[in-house]
Amino acid sequence: MVLFSQLVWAQDFKLAERIAAKAQKGEPLNIKVVYHNTGINFAMVLKRGAEEAAKEFGVNAEFTGPVEPNVEAQVAMIENFIASEVDGLAISNVSAEALNPVIERAIAAGIPTVSFNSDAAGSKRLAFFGQDLVQSGRTQAEILVEYMGTRGKVLIFSCDAAAAWSLDREKGVREVLGKYPEIQILTTVNTGVEEYTAYSAVENALLANPDVVGIAT
Repeated sequence: MVLFSQLVWAQDFKLAERIAAKAQKGEPLNIKVVYHNTGINFAMVLKRGAEEAAKEFGVNAEFTGPVEPNVEAQVAMIENFIASEVDGLAISNVSAEALNPVIERAIAAGIPTVSFNSDAAGSKRLAFFGQDLVQSGRTQAEILVEYMGTRGKVLIFSCDAAAAWSLDREKGVREVLGKYPEIQILTTVNTGVEEYTAYSAVENALLANPDVVGIAT
């Protein structure tokens, strides 16, 4: 079962002449890797990966982004990078709808722009690498059913329940669990990303629903 995909759309893209000239001369390119929530531990894993790739390919790559999900801050940051003539952008977004216009501007400026982790579907980003989130939700639910059976109450937990990536994953979970009439999804609990807040949210939900037999997250 495929959980990861790489999509390419480069039909109308024209590389900026200044970037082509730098590459031709062998000058290091300056790339910004913009993550939508750099304040979480997962971001540090991505940061290490970006730094290792930068060394491997001989480019300057800065891992950056708002310290918590903030669409306006991320858009403003990317607009500044476009204005400062960065040589490449890799973007993970919390809202494709909000980020797509600024991605279009980057592409129009001849700046290679890709999305990762959370796709900017509908934009002209050159590529996406990341998880098929709906399919990952389906797979999670299928495994959950293997362990809990085809009846009982389920809670869904998410650190950012309103985010596009979370909604896609939840869609996959609900799609599979919805096939079983005796499985009841009680609610989706938004835990937030702060450790103690998340712990309390999970604890309170479980105390309020002691008969839960399955958790999707």
